[in-house]
Amino acid sequence: MIYDFRVYTLKPGATAEYRAGVKELSLPIRQRHGVALAGWYWSEIGALNQVVHIWGYENSKHMAEAQHAFHTDSEWTGKYLPRAGGLVETQKTSTMNTSDFAPVFPVHADVPADDTPEFIRKNKMVFDFRTYTFKPGGIPAYMA
Repeated sequence: MIYDFRVYTLKPGATAEYRAGVKELSLPIRQRHGVALAGWYWSEIGALNQVVHIWGYENSKHMAEAQHAFHTDSEWTGKYLPRAGGLVETQKTSTMNTSDFAPVFPVHADVPADDTPEFIRKNKMVFDFRTYTFKPGGIPAYMA
């Protein structure tokens, strides 16, 4: 699997409205086109007005096909983009691979968001997202 890792900075005070738009429109549209929600978070400490969302794909071909499908979906262009587009100030997107030593929660496009593993909800897990910049060729040495 590969993951589309997105960090959006929203206009101040827009997080609740953006979350509602994702839950009501973006998530069902993406799921309809085979995209799996792997994680969705918003900031409380540190850089405020940020949301992080992670979408799972089988491979890069699946990602390209699914993104084309939902970007051209009439509900996406006619309802979701008009509602959410004006709330986003900046966005960063990265395509990420998994490591062979870290746990990955299984994701499936046909599993409703409300069925998030109970362990995560019950324990109110907190995630610490970090970004490291490596010199070219430095990642394999770091991972070894």
